[in-house]
Amino acid sequence: MLQSVPLSELPLKPINSHDPIRMSCLLQAPRVTALVPMSGSGAPRTAACLSHQGPGTLSSSFSPFVSSLTGTSWVRPSPEQQELELWGSVAHGMAQKDLGIFKFSCVPGYAVPTFLDAFSRGFKELYLERCTRFGLRKDTENVRQLQQRQKALQEDSSAEQRLSFGPLRREDAALVNDNWSFKSAVSLDLVRELIATKITSCARLTAPEAEAGRPISWVVQQFDGSIGMAHTLAPFRRQGVGSQVIADATCRIFDACVQDEVFCFVVEGNTASDGMMKRLGFSEAATSANWLAFERLGRL
Repeated sequence: MLQSVPLSELPLKPINSHDPIRMSCLLQAPRVTALVPMSGSGAPRTAACLSHQGPGTLSSSFSPFVSSLTGTSWVRPSPEQQELELWGSVAHGMAQKDLGIFKFSCVPGYAVPTFLDAFSRGFKELYLERCTRFGLRKDTENVRQLQQRQKALQEDSSAEQRLSFGPLRREDAALVNDNWSFKSAVSLDLVRELIATKITSCARLTAPEAEAGRPISWVVQQFDGSIGMAHTLAPFRRQGVGSQVIADATCRIFDACVQDEVFCFVVEGNTASDGMMKRLGFSEAATSANWLAFERLGRL
């Protein structure tokens, strides 16, 4: 059953990856985020997704309005009636608020029609991005096989082994940011914060000597616990490097005991990434995860 989470229970700044109690409360939680003009500020109504902004990027002219829902099941293709009614209450309730832009994160597919209906009159749809959710639970045979493969890879000292695996470094932030699809004016701060506080994995060249230490593939754990920002430089694609990096990150997350499931979101239609996650042993969720945004066409 879905439950509303009080504002006081939500972090308004990035939470530390080694705080498993607070992290477990927020994993997989669909987020409704917006910025509400403070009284007398005269600032235009706007909104931003707090989970995708780094420290210091919020204007002092705004105060955050954040709500979250926990308890969403990703194994059922359709919800219980009470769950669907709660989603409807959230969608229609938000549509009544005097805000300019509304952004919704990680909304399960069965709840999307409710949001489209709630924002069908007096709003313009800014985007609707569907993703497939993949997850891998700890203490399963797939994880044990993954860990064995990674251990064998790390112990490989043959001449053909030209890669080393480890976390990203602060100096890698600009490279990660430049290759991120959602790069923005504030995203570099976000990337730096993630590298400093979350679990990451990066493949680096060990040879030739002139190229030693060069990052060629990486993945980053996000503030919600998912892994993302995955990227492999063009000359090194289709060689299995991306799969090795995701496997390495998965093992690191489980070894750190910060969560019982590693999960990610793959944009709908990305068949290559779908296949890679399945080969690594990740299971596809029964319903999609969706990112939606709407802009009000006029005041209430």
